[in-house]
Amino acid sequence: MSRKETDAKPASKNLVSTEIIQLRERAIEYNPHGIIITDITQPDNPIVDVNPAFERITGYTKEEVLGKNCRFLQGLDNKLPAIRRIRLALQENREEHVVLRNYKKNGTLFWNQLNIAPVFDAEGQVKYYVGIMIDITNQKILEYQLTHQATHDPLTGLPNRSLLLDRIQQAIIQAKHTKLSVGILFLDLDRFKLINDGLGHVIGDQLLTVIATRLLKSVDENCTVARIGGDEFVIVIPAIENENIALEKSKKILEELRKSAIIEGKELSITTSIGVSFYPKDGEDANIILRKADMSMYLAKENGRNIFQVYTAELNKKMTKRMMLKNDLEGAIERKEFVLYYQPLIDLSNDMIFGAEALIRWNHPELGLIAPQDFIPIIEEDGLIVPVGEWVLHEACAKLKILQDQGFPDFRISINLSKRQLQRADICEAISSNLNEFQLKPGSVGFEITESTLLQNTEETIEKLHQLKEIGVILSIDDFGTGYSSLNYLKRFPVDKLKIDYSFIQGIPINENNAAITVAIIRLAQSLKLKVLAEGVENKAQLNFLRENNCNEAQGFYFSQPVSSDEFYLLLQTHHANWSRTHEKAST
Repeated sequence: MSRKETDAKPASKNLVSTEIIQLRERAIEYNPHGIIITDITQPDNPIVDVNPAFERITGYTKEEVLGKNCRFLQGLDNKLPAIRRIRLALQENREEHVVLRNYKKNGTLFWNQLNIAPVFDAEGQVKYYVGIMIDITNQKILEYQLTHQATHDPLTGLPNRSLLLDRIQQAIIQAKHTKLSVGILFLDLDRFKLINDGLGHVIGDQLLTVIATRLLKSVDENCTVARIGGDEFVIVIPAIENENIALEKSKKILEELRKSAIIEGKELSITTSIGVSFYPKDGEDANIILRKADMSMYLAKENGRNIFQVYTAELNKKMTKRMMLKNDLEGAIERKEFVLYYQPLIDLSNDMIFGAEALIRWNHPELGLIAPQDFIPIIEEDGLIVPVGEWVLHEACAKLKILQDQGFPDFRISINLSKRQLQRADICEAISSNLNEFQLKPGSVGFEITESTLLQNTEETIEKLHQLKEIGVILSIDDFGTGYSSLNYLKRFPVDKLKIDYSFIQGIPINENNAAITVAIIRLAQSLKLKVLAEGVENKAQLNFLRENNCNEAQGFYFSQPVSSDEFYLLLQTHHANWSRTHEKAST
């Protein structure tokens, strides 16, 4: 081999090495990911080279970062677990893969998926570290959005039930260590459905966002405010030393939500009912404590709304019974467990029984006869009031037909009409259908509607009342005096009768306030050319007072308790026979 040939080989080898170096440099220069090279042999492991992608991602020029340690990208996030992993990898001369929060030159946060690897020299010693940084900010944003959607309410941005349960559990864990308590407030807006149905869901949604903002302002930053359903909110108050803290918060929330809100030019007022439970007193599991707060809220609703109710063992018994009744009510109509009782209505001008109010009872197969106050709120809440109301209407009309055919042709029946029934579009058709089926005169059937029902959706209610009057039925305002009705509205209601609530009859004539209110209602009815009926009459003194003040009609235990259908027929026969004999003697 000639010297020329021998010299040529190293030249070719050098050429290949140069090309490889150039290719590697091109790959680094045009790599879309940031590349950092640091010198581990120098103090503080400074940066000795970066590629253009690093400059684009971070906003720093190459000249600005050469000689610096990479920690300047970390900002104040220098105690993250990922940072500790990098330091350990550098000590052990090995690769590592981490995800970091880093900051650009302008202070903007970006997420950096960083892969680092050592570069060994010919002697096997680590001289450099190469880091490849991948900007995964968009991926992290998407992950956050998906996580946020899974754990937060889309309307208000508040935590949802899933995140709420986690927050409660975290608060419980913390409270176990500190020997403190956790308070749970379960809120349900009062009659929010009326706003949704009457003004539309758009306004309803805007009101919910206002409520959410007010709740956040009413509690401390360490509290969690969550929305877990349509108009249901929950507040978690962690680490409390005294349960009174939660009760004071409840009072503050009631006051804050009571303030009216202006939405699309409409002034809206709403209240809330709050149930309160505590860890560890009421349980040590998030679901159990939340359920007990929920139970307490329902009792707050039953006790008049716009109040808070603290969970007690007695409440647990009551709500357990309520849940049992709720389950048993399903199918009660089909099983023919409902019955109607009748309480006589007395004409005070002649002491005659001219009619009866039909009152529903539930004949439970195990518990026996259950009074309406124990199950009516349940069927109203679940919407069963509509089919039950239809059954009452049909059954009462059937009974009226029997009584009229048995010798009482002028007898009348009075039926309670619920809010949900009144709101139904086909209520007039249903009433007319029953009147036609039993061949009843419209004037022999009356409907009692509570004053509070009439004051909701007033214009629509007035229109519906006029439709009922066109049929020819008798309309009465039940519980009059308890709803604070406007006289302006009262004169527009096409009603025939005011029914004085029994709470005003109690104590008359001794109770001067009740006596004055009763007289005022009678005078008001007379001025509007309406009849007036007093309910809850229990003694002769009350009856005499009502007669002296020209009350038209009465009912109550003084005359008779509500009785079964058969008992009422016997009562009616006996009464009419005695009445006839008495008046025959009087006439002779």
